[in-house]
Amino acid sequence: MVKRKSGAEERPAKKVHSLQELSEEDFSSVDSDFQNSGSDVESSPDPESQPEELEEEVPERPSNGTHPAKHTLSGAEVRIARETSELFKTNVFKLQIDETLAEIKLDDRMCSLANKQLFALKEVISQAKSIGPLSAEAASKKFPTRIPFHGSKHVKYQLAFAPPVEVNVIGSYSLKTVVKQPESSGIDLLLTMPSDLFEQKDYLNYRYFHKRAFYLAAVAKAIASSKLDLRVSYRYLNGNVLKPVVRADFTDRKLSKHLHIMIHLGVEEELFPTRKLAADRNCVRDTEGPTPIYNSAILADVYHSQILRLLHTASTYSAAFTDACKLGRLWLRQRGYSADPAFGGFGHLQFALLMAGLLSGGPAGKRVLLQGYSSYQLFKGTVLFLADKELALNVSSHTTSSSLPGLWVNDLNVLADAPEWLYGLLQHDAKVTAELLSDVTCDRFTDLFLRRSDESQLRFDISFDVTFPLTEFDTAERAVSPSVIGFATQQIYSTLNQAWGDRIKHFAVFSSPQSEWSLSTPAPDVPDTVILSVRALLDVEHSDKRVTMGPDASEKSECKAFREFWGPISNLRRFQDGTIKEAVAWKVEEVNIPVVLIVARYILDYKFGVSLISVPSITRLLPTINEARNALPSLALYQAKIQAFNECSLMLQDLSDLPLRISSVFGTSASLRYTSLQEPVPYDLRGDDSIATAVMVCETSRKWPSKLGALEKTKTAFLINVAETIRELKPKYHPVVGVEPIPGYESEERGFLIVQTPQGYFFKFGIITARDLDIAAASNLPENALLAMKRHGQAGADHHRLIVTMALRYPLYSTAARLMKLWCKKHMLASHFTEQMIELLALKPFLDSAPYSPPSSAQTAFVRTLDFLQHWNWKEDPLIYDVERSESLQVEGVRMDPAFHHKLTANFTKQRQQDPAFTLSPLFIATKVDQTGILWTQSLPRNTTGILLAARLTGLARAARKLTSASLGSAFKTSTSEYDVVLNLRNPSASSSAGYKNLQVSDASKLAKSGNNVGLEFFNDIKETYGSSIVLFYSGSLDDKLNKNQVIAGIWNRTATEPHKFRVGLPYPVTPTSDGKVILDKSALLSEIKRMGGDLFH
Repeated sequence: MVKRKSGAEERPAKKVHSLQELSEEDFSSVDSDFQNSGSDVESSPDPESQPEELEEEVPERPSNGTHPAKHTLSGAEVRIARETSELFKTNVFKLQIDETLAEIKLDDRMCSLANKQLFALKEVISQAKSIGPLSAEAASKKFPTRIPFHGSKHVKYQLAFAPPVEVNVIGSYSLKTVVKQPESSGIDLLLTMPSDLFEQKDYLNYRYFHKRAFYLAAVAKAIASSKLDLRVSYRYLNGNVLKPVVRADFTDRKLSKHLHIMIHLGVEEELFPTRKLAADRNCVRDTEGPTPIYNSAILADVYHSQILRLLHTASTYSAAFTDACKLGRLWLRQRGYSADPAFGGFGHLQFALLMAGLLSGGPAGKRVLLQGYSSYQLFKGTVLFLADKELALNVSSHTTSSSLPGLWVNDLNVLADAPEWLYGLLQHDAKVTAELLSDVTCDRFTDLFLRRSDESQLRFDISFDVTFPLTEFDTAERAVSPSVIGFATQQIYSTLNQAWGDRIKHFAVFSSPQSEWSLSTPAPDVPDTVILSVRALLDVEHSDKRVTMGPDASEKSECKAFREFWGPISNLRRFQDGTIKEAVAWKVEEVNIPVVLIVARYILDYKFGVSLISVPSITRLLPTINEARNALPSLALYQAKIQAFNECSLMLQDLSDLPLRISSVFGTSASLRYTSLQEPVPYDLRGDDSIATAVMVCETSRKWPSKLGALEKTKTAFLINVAETIRELKPKYHPVVGVEPIPGYESEERGFLIVQTPQGYFFKFGIITARDLDIAAASNLPENALLAMKRHGQAGADHHRLIVTMALRYPLYSTAARLMKLWCKKHMLASHFTEQMIELLALKPFLDSAPYSPPSSAQTAFVRTLDFLQHWNWKEDPLIYDVERSESLQVEGVRMDPAFHHKLTANFTKQRQQDPAFTLSPLFIATKVDQTGILWTQSLPRNTTGILLAARLTGLARAARKLTSASLGSAFKTSTSEYDVVLNLRNPSASSSAGYKNLQVSDASKLAKSGNNVGLEFFNDIKETYGSSIVLFYSGSLDDKLNKNQVIAGIWNRTATEPHKFRVGLPYPVTPTSDGKVILDKSALLSEIKRMGGDLFH
């Protein structure tokens, strides 16, 4: 790759010390280390010395007045296009970056107004009168402004104030990396306190922080008593109670929406011996052990200027550094990170310092980022470093000064306040981002930079809150962690981390940030309790383990530590392999409560006496068989039925006394692919898929009739032969044969075979041949009949195999699909959408999981599906799945074959051109087994109902996403107030007892009758009769027989309710209007429906 020298590299270096210099156009403080280390950077030779590139020409067409004669690309244009694709991934990606950076750029007019206020503020602070020296007691009594002391106010040393040595703008405002934010951005102003106010030993025992607090109060007093248009308050810097700062908000309303001023204090670098403030030193004498957080709080004030120089050197060395910092800031913000330890402790400053360190020389001095890199390359290189390496880098010396992870500037760990959970979760997010950046097929810019991905319901698999008592910690513990909330967070994290082990991948413990307080009020007291939010990413392979394994019985010291941690529930146990180990066995009383919650509930109560505030999982809403709930998980119930089906299939294929051998049997039913709403139970015909469907394929033969009627009769005869053979050779199986109308073409009938297995399951088989669709098309069947035949045949079997594969690959998928089916049923959409379409929608968080990893909880998967539906622009965007899985990835869907994606996108474009009014299929969902994208979403005959249903799906998903996790169960409650017509039915099918032990039915008609759903049949009748005048919705699913009270709701069709000309054969009653037209007679139509329903209505 050709690298170009930045013009900024040739500018002379100068130090930045004053506000006037920092407000100039160019912050050109160049460190000599960067100047010297730049010699090995790749650079391009002089462009003029390179051979001129040939021009690329479009071949000239014969000029006939309709085509341009010639189009020429210059060599410079070709070179720019090539370099852009190299530096920014793609040309489109560069345009997106440029547009985003322009959008988030702060208005220059706002900056100009802020600069005027900064100069005025500098004058006020610089001209403030000196105060003191005073004793702490005298200062507290006489000083008009509350002094934000930490700890005891009774100290013997003197406090004083003098104007600062220097006033500098630091942080993102000086780097020109400040951006627009929903809340205002901060302008960081550093005041360097005079050294003569301190003694060399002031770094001990909080002396420095008491003097610092008095100095800050004097600054706040000076600003408050001035005539500046500023409102002044205190707040803790990133939650650290040792380091209060002054926040000055502009009184100008417009300016205050964009900017505010944060006043920081620092000292000269030579004031304190920094070696005595190393992380392994103790600087609070009444405590034992090192005080790393206390020490780093002082070092941060010492190294303010050095950090400033490092960042400005990097911005001068690399022209793209500032834009890359903006991208990093945006990336961190969208994932919920900030410099506040309550949200990870890794913000814009830490990202910029890391990038600066990688620019000047990475670990062991090996350069990771080069000078000529674009902003995209700098950002990507930094993210890749976070993803692949442990975060342990000294930006100054390019080595690690401690065995602990961190980001170091000499002896200062910039991440000293960061919680321990940051490193794992940040690396996880960096790995996810790295895979998104490597996707060459789909545009991932929105997932990377524009989409918020920090919402707990979407990001994590499990969430709960803990009310933690802070009064448990004594003074010595607070010295180790001045932030008591931070210390409590660490206690919770370390305890849960040991208890959970490999059950989780990563987890975080969040707390609420502390707010500011006025100058006239004392600093807020430490509360008695704090609510901590625990959020975890589960490891689906280990999260449900019922036993926590401990050390071997021979390891005495390890066993003692294990028992001390777990308490009385730890026992020695002998396992099947003969080993004797300490172990904890967990009792799972309800399947819907994850084991990780049971573990957390016990260990937090045992260690701290606290209880969890958790939200019940919505999986409890799924219908279940009560007597089986505590005995078997639902997956085992499905596996039992699938095992019975496999045995039945093998039995059919082993039948030898048949005209044609049955070569294969394919399931096509939801209960055979783990996604039926009801759990399958033997000898029970009440479920939504109690009689599972399947198709049989016979060996190839040319003797099948070529006429549809003869073909179906031949198939029925063959099924009769199969039934007789089963009765003769397999007496444990009970077969019956029947016929039913072909869907959409009731003049012809097709045969079916129902087999009751010895286990008590019922399977309904049909026969398909390779010529079925050709024969049906030649017989001039209606389009809807052809579609039903296609879905019933090989296409249904292909979809079934796909879903089975997905259910086995992703163990949580089946429950997520069932939740989606339940949600559609509750909102009366299941009567319009095929269950195959709902199953495909539920695959979204698993097969295209960006910007997250695939979910490890069904509830998270369900919420992500709703989130996708509310944002899905189905008019313009297809839903394309890559069902192949070639390697283990953090993100699914980023390795799609470009040719495959291009082909399905072309199919989508063609389909939209053929159906611009969405009368066939508004939704396009394509996979390898259905490349048309509309097999399971189209509706025949064509109508305008589809776009209404798609819009309703989006609207309902948007409404459901507004609910919090605590009220997520409300997403399954629907209101009928928005419908024009509501019909309440009493379903007689639900009142009959359909399940019997050892049930045997010898008559197919009786068996069919036992599975009837009268409410559904009535819905289908009125939908067929009046579907052109009213859009009807049914409260059950297509095979739901359990609900005694059912609802049919309707919305009047706008075309029927508006006045129109009368014509013969209108499918609904009409009444004349005054202008000679007719309009739908709603009362007459409802009377006809009431007469048809009779006793079905309440």
